Amino acid sequence: MAYSIRDNNHRRNIETYSLKVGDGQYKQRLDLKSRPRSRSLCTQYNNLAFVQEVDIDLEEEQRCDLPTRQRSVSFALVDEEPTRLIQNTYDHCPVNEMPDGYIELHRSLANGISSASNPNISSSSVRPALRRSSSDGSLSQFPLSLRRTNSVVSTTSTHPELTNEELLLAAVYVEDAVCGRDMQFREDAKSVKSYRLYHRPVCRWIMYMFIWVHLALALFEYPAIYGLDVEYWITMAIETVCLIAYICRFLHHKRFDVHENLWNNKRYLIVCILVALTWLDMVIYVIWYQFGFFGNHKAIRWSRPLRPVFLAAFGRHLRKAFENIKRSLPETLNVLAVFIFVVFMFSILAFKMFSASNLTYPDGSGYFVDFIDSMWDLYVLVTTANFPDVMMPAYDSNPLYAIFFISYIFICLYIFASIVLAVIYNNYKQNLKNDVKKSVLNKRKRLMKAFDILKVWRESRYIVNRARWHKLMKIVAPNRSELQRDLLLHVLDETGEMCLGRSEFLKVADILNIELSEIKDRSLLLERYCFRCYFSKPSKLVQKIIRHPYSRNAIGVIIILNSLVMVIEDKIPVISDALEWTFLGIFLVEIILKFYVFGCRRFFSRFWNIFDFVVVGAALVARLTNVILQTVGDTGDSQKALEFILILRILRLMKVMEGIERFRVVIITVMNIGPSILTYGGIMFIFYYFFAIIGVELFEGKVSFHGYNNITDPSQQFCGNPLLNGTDFYILQYCKNNFNDIVHAMIIMFELTVVNQWHGILLEDCFTWILNFLSFSID
Repeated sequence: MAYSIRDNNHRRNIETYSLKVGDGQYKQRLDLKSRPRSRSLCTQYNNLAFVQEVDIDLEEEQRCDLPTRQRSVSFALVDEEPTRLIQNTYDHCPVNEMPDGYIELHRSLANGISSASNPNISSSSVRPALRRSSSDGSLSQFPLSLRRTNSVVSTTSTHPELTNEELLLAAVYVEDAVCGRDMQFREDAKSVKSYRLYHRPVCRWIMYMFIWVHLALALFEYPAIYGLDVEYWITMAIETVCLIAYICRFLHHKRFDVHENLWNNKRYLIVCILVALTWLDMVIYVIWYQFGFFGNHKAIRWSRPLRPVFLAAFGRHLRKAFENIKRSLPETLNVLAVFIFVVFMFSILAFKMFSASNLTYPDGSGYFVDFIDSMWDLYVLVTTANFPDVMMPAYDSNPLYAIFFISYIFICLYIFASIVLAVIYNNYKQNLKNDVKKSVLNKRKRLMKAFDILKVWRESRYIVNRARWHKLMKIVAPNRSELQRDLLLHVLDETGEMCLGRSEFLKVADILNIELSEIKDRSLLLERYCFRCYFSKPSKLVQKIIRHPYSRNAIGVIIILNSLVMVIEDKIPVISDALEWTFLGIFLVEIILKFYVFGCRRFFSRFWNIFDFVVVGAALVARLTNVILQTVGDTGDSQKALEFILILRILRLMKVMEGIERFRVVIITVMNIGPSILTYGGIMFIFYYFFAIIGVELFEGKVSFHGYNNITDPSQQFCGNPLLNGTDFYILQYCKNNFNDIVHAMIIMFELTVVNQWHGILLEDCFTWILNFLSFSID
């Protein structure tokens, strides 16, 4: 049985209330002074079955312990057997001990509660009187209404059975919390099943496969990599299949999307627009290519630079990273504007100082002859790519001019550029922190929704019992055994009752990310099938040696000795080959013994063991290949095998880093941030691909590589372009830096990001100016 009183007006002058049901009374002391902001207080009993709420309007009355002002107080009466409610009240307070002034519920109220087991009860069927008893025997009538509330709770014995649709919906909410998903979906059965299928790993990987195939078409489309060019209709057919896959993915999402129309979902609206533009581009290209409507102009595919947008549209992590960057950029515009203004101011100063000095660069070109060149040279100077070249003509004429350039570099590079970077970092960090908060809040909301579906009422609180927990885990973690599911429940359960309250259930997502394994799964085959042999004294000695830290240190010393032999092996060719076989044999024995001690599963669970296995295995294969080739007399391929072995031998030095604690911490840190590095590497790839395709479409064939010496064909001289004669581009032998295919274009993008000698790569074209500026700004 439970009574609760809610003070809707938050008064503090309620100290005592009395409740009489039939011939019995119940009295409860309320200490609202100690809890002035408390909204409800209740006394609770076991065996809860249903709830009835009594709303009582209290009017102003003299000599009443209840508040003197008009207010509304709500009582919730709960009991499995309503007839027991009357009997229970007898044991609390006799009638003669009641204070002067109490609330008496007429016996008809008790009769109404007894009949409340019927769900059809209504307020009109129960209309008792609320009376006040005083010393003078006067009675005052108060209106009272009884109504059935929606918050009907149940005991574990009578709670409604959980349907399969509700169980699946709760499982989906838990899966979203575990995976950090925040996508909205409709909650009907078909939508939930479609939503769960949408997020299946196999569906995601198939979609990524189509995206990467779509992006890889640039290798085969004109201008293609040498030897990979195919007919245009083949690549268009493959591209059409990819676009159909995008549409199917969109239609799949539409089956559970909460948005009523396409315009409300910006992501898929962009996808549909891009698909339409791509098909339009394909039609225009075919007409252009087949009929030559544009004369001798080369047919182009203007939609190809937009292909990386599909990667961002379907990649959740890339999309979140873009949103974070988008929110961070507006907050840095003020600092960036100040930085540009300073460059602009120094450009005017340099132009006025040097334009009339008749100074020239060593190649004879003018020195700050106009404002545009002045601003460009100083912008490049911020990257230090043209320093001290840009300073030397002025410095030769007057050493005091060095003050100007040093001041410029100090102000723009070491102050403003650092401030811009700091502001960008702080804004990005703050936005990332907000994203993490939103992610945690979303996870809690999803788990709370799942809890509200699974909860049952037991002993005054809502819980998820063991039966429903097992049903949930069979869907969320089907590979977990019943013992593991009970173990997870036991870890989460703080009361030891094998059930989860709300606060305990909110930790489900965290514990499901913990990998569990049973002892029988970790046992080795030798332990199970050759127990005596594996646990014999010689075997235990081998296990002790392999597990001991000194063995790892000894292997590190051997690797260092192997490296020293590599340095001096040319001076001792007689024994170098024998020493290499000796070291290789030691490493093979180490791997075999680790297999024996730890077993295959545990051995391959560590990165450095996999590294050793690949490096040593490849070195063994290369060494055997070298021996076979020398036997058949193929010295050319034998030398290549030796070079491959040399590379693998050098890689062994990385194993030494794993044995040093400080180095190991750095390596573990890098591995932990690896997913974030891959995410922002994907962003860089999107920009690289976008600008590379634009460069291929516009600059293909303008620069070509034919060598630099003994060229007699005039069309092949000066990188195939007479305009480059005498330029830094040709003098520095940059002819392979061209846009003749996607691979060369991507290499140029990387060179522009690194900014070393990037000003020497520029062509005499204003678009390339913009291209390089944007590429550098992305970095």
